[in-house]
Amino acid sequence: MANETVGAVSELNEQKKQFNRRVNYFIMRYMWQVIHGRSRGDGDTIYNAFNTSRERYTRIINTGVVRYGRNELADLQQITGLRKEIFTGEERFICPYKGENGEVHITEQDWKDWDKERKEGQEKVVQKKICECLKKVSRTNIENREFYRLCFYLKNMEPAPSKTSPETLRHIMTEINQLSFSLLDGCQVGQLQKLQKLLKEKNALISSMIVYKNARDKERQK
Repeated sequence: MANETVGAVSELNEQKKQFNRRVNYFIMRYMWQVIHGRSRGDGDTIYNAFNTSRERYTRIINTGVVRYGRNELADLQQITGLRKEIFTGEERFICPYKGENGEVHITEQDWKDWDKERKEGQEKVVQKKICECLKKVSRTNIENREFYRLCFYLKNMEPAPSKTSPETLRHIMTEINQLSFSLLDGCQVGQLQKLQKLLKEKNALISSMIVYKNARDKERQK
């Protein structure tokens, strides 16, 4: 009896992964079309972007069934910057967007209705609704990590840069805050001049980075 229960749970988990894969691969394909149309100006396609064939990609959307080797998953991670769990179906893209009364999510039930609609060959009413919602999801919200990294990759064909951890930034700021009067008073003039030069260079770098990021964000929102 226990073995039967374990088997049922395992099968259910695999069904959930297949469902998540169908959703994820649909989102990837639709966002490609939003950003590029069906192919880029250079003739590149969604299938090239994810190193797969059209037949395999379509099968994943239709069935959720796919087998990835360890090396293939590692390559996909490196190329796209996405977590491997997106491809295996262990995770699903989160798709929040602004509605009339604040932030709204494409719900689990929405995706289940979409899945049923596709399987039964019904008119794509739910799919059209979901596509309109996907257009409203921010492509530049770094906090929505996987969706942001997907859109960055599809637009630039390179993985999004890694985010600096809060711990790293906190450590840097702690070190700077330790530059007290008593500490500096114990330094020679030559040491102070070197420190001043370094801080000026880093300040200029930070100012340039702020200008660059503001300009880049405006460009991405076009």
